[in-house]
Amino acid sequence: MMKVVLTRSHNAFEIGGINTYVWSIACELSRKGFDVHVVSGCGEVDTLDKYWAERFNGQIHVLKRANFASQHEQLLTWLRRGSQLMHQLRPEIVHFNGAIPFLFDDAPSVATCHGILNKRLTLPILLYDKLSYRHFTKAIIAVSEKVRDELYNYIKVSKTKVIVIPIGFDISSFGPIPFEKRENAILCGWGYIKNPEASLKAFHELKKNGINCRLYVAGLSRKQALISMPNLSSLVQDQDIIFTGRLDKYSMIKLYQRVKCGLLPSLYEAFPYGVLELFACGTPVVGSYAIPNHVLRHAYNGFMVLPHDFSAMTKYVSKLFEDDKLWKKMSKNAQQTANLFSISKMTKDLINLYQNLVKSY
Repeated sequence: MMKVVLTRSHNAFEIGGINTYVWSIACELSRKGFDVHVVSGCGEVDTLDKYWAERFNGQIHVLKRANFASQHEQLLTWLRRGSQLMHQLRPEIVHFNGAIPFLFDDAPSVATCHGILNKRLTLPILLYDKLSYRHFTKAIIAVSEKVRDELYNYIKVSKTKVIVIPIGFDISSFGPIPFEKRENAILCGWGYIKNPEASLKAFHELKKNGINCRLYVAGLSRKQALISMPNLSSLVQDQDIIFTGRLDKYSMIKLYQRVKCGLLPSLYEAFPYGVLELFACGTPVVGSYAIPNHVLRHAYNGFMVLPHDFSAMTKYVSKLFEDDKLWKKMSKNAQQTANLFSISKMTKDLINLYQNLVKSY
């Protein structure tokens, strides 16, 4: 079977959407018998989530154990150590996540673009993206039509070079629990892009309207949250706001099942795994228009709002809490949506792309 190297430019063992993408593909390809190698720019292998460790049958390589001190160090490490490792492994295909130029041209390479506008587009970053995507890859995978258009408009790549392959995941690990067994609780994320200020304001308005509920902030501690966004300290004092700390995948699935609603007023989303995983647990989502509308459909599997319109968020969360018939209908629709994003369909498209690149190289 084909030898495939999947790279993660930074730390492949942290929690996040890009790493979910990498490990989902790695596990499925290794299950199908491919010789799969995952190369992480930095990090500790023993911190890999148990969920992935149980499913991955390939090999893991790390270029540097400690996190990179700068993007300059990251680039130099990949140019030197990354190139050396590729010459040792001699893969048939290299699949970048975080496109990193390196000195190896013995196999074709493909890069997945997880979004262009999910970062500040300074001139150096724009030039780096243009160099990487134009000159160091034979093909570019866009995770959605939205990302494809960003590649055309901002990076000016050739349209013949881009293929849209939506993300996929193993839905068999997820599942719903009934409305009656769930908490009156909502779940949100943290960080600038996730726009937690709007989620916190919606939570406080729910409480002010007499709705007794909890807000779970997933993935980090209160201290970590306030170090990153100290301006929100006055909004996180309520005892019903619970910072979960780091959660493994199994614990995260249980949290998706426990809440009645996900709240994602994101400022930008290329293709959010969090929404699909909530859907796979039968949990509707109130999210922003930044979420692609073929994933989150207004009044079908959740509701769409403007990112800062916390009053609209409050109104829709209240509906989901108080109308169990509406919730059950949306929960069923959410599960049907999740079923559309199969990891087997995604990897079938990937394998076709890999084989075509190898044949034409």
